[in-house]
Amino acid sequence: MEFTKLKQTVENFALFFSVVFPFFILISTAAMYILLGFTLLFWLVSANFSQKWEAIKSNPVAMAALFFFAISLLGLTYGEIDASSLSDTFRILLIPIFISLLRTERARVYGLRSFLASLVITLLLSYLYWFDLLPEWEVWSASPAEATPFTRYITHSIFMALGAFIFATMAIAAETRRTIMLRIIFSLIAGLMAFNILFMVQGKTGQLAFLLLFLFFLGSLLRTKFIPLWLRISLVTVTTIMLLGIIVSPQSAIHKRSIAGFNEVTAFKENGAVGGSVTPRMVFTINSIEIIKKNPFLGVGTGGFSQAYSEQVQGTDFALTSNPHNEYIFIATQLGVVGLFVFLLLLGTQWRKSFSLDNPEMGTIARGLILTFVLASMLSSTLMDSAEGTLFYWMSGLLFAGLSKNTTLHLSSVNKILPNRLRLWR
Repeated sequence: MEFTKLKQTVENFALFFSVVFPFFILISTAAMYILLGFTLLFWLVSANFSQKWEAIKSNPVAMAALFFFAISLLGLTYGEIDASSLSDTFRILLIPIFISLLRTERARVYGLRSFLASLVITLLLSYLYWFDLLPEWEVWSASPAEATPFTRYITHSIFMALGAFIFATMAIAAETRRTIMLRIIFSLIAGLMAFNILFMVQGKTGQLAFLLLFLFFLGSLLRTKFIPLWLRISLVTVTTIMLLGIIVSPQSAIHKRSIAGFNEVTAFKENGAVGGSVTPRMVFTINSIEIIKKNPFLGVGTGGFSQAYSEQVQGTDFALTSNPHNEYIFIATQLGVVGLFVFLLLLGTQWRKSFSLDNPEMGTIARGLILTFVLASMLSSTLMDSAEGTLFYWMSGLLFAGLSKNTTLHLSSVNKILPNRLRLWR
């Protein structure tokens, strides 16, 4: 009896750290890994592996993630084993681990709230940074012109695009919302994040992800039955006109990035000039495809991209790179078409099962997460990036943990460490 109580206490510590660590995914890589380490440590010490395995094996998303992990682990046998390749491989296990840990809606809701709180703080600091109202401090990782206080603009823009979608979804989520004030607040936050992406930050990956999520959100808005049809059509029309105006506005960041990208491609076609951010990606893609042609089925192995690319461009003026800035090509290069198929299987399973979640808002957010990474992965090697990769694996585990059978198991004592209110928006 005492031993059972001790295991519950240890797992409660794992739950506590699993709720706290998402707050630092964007803010501090060091703090994120420390708290994630505590989460995994207490998860291991709490044992109950038969119950955890039951939660994992009954969850299609967890099993698809384990399949992807197995392929990546196999790739290590003929790839390059180093800290980066080991981290990229074993980080996939965060999906089944969090699926087995976050088995109550209360834990999942408060984990998501922790993450959203960090986005709001980052957004506030970004605006203060942009208006040059923050003092010089070595903690800030960007210049005022970039308005990204904690990380590079690519990461910042991706997080803000997803955050804007989540807050917008929360603003229209429930028919039984008790106060209109929350809708106003969530809509305001989503609008400020949209402005941050489109005018303040130069990350085209996040800008394109935002546009995709915006279109998806408009579709969801049109299907929101508790809002009168005339109001839905009016909202969609007004927001679409506003967005089109922003895109063509010379002052918007997305317009500036589009013009810069067009000029880069034109210069590359005319004289082969490689510069900026668009044409290097084109070169990376061309050379990576040649590597895939040589190793089409199983690739060059996990962690083998750098060496293979170095050999591919040897004797040319092309710059070396550790990744092709495209997750699909990165996976195909290292794990072949087999590995790429398994990764797409994971994404497809997530999309299909998002409609099976008991909480429809969680399902909508899950589809937003998938769309964000489907697009971002075309322009960046998202899973190998510390913040983006951790975000994808953690949030996948959190959102799809509700699919597992016996979700409550022995976790009733979680009520002692997390507040009672379950809904994300109340």
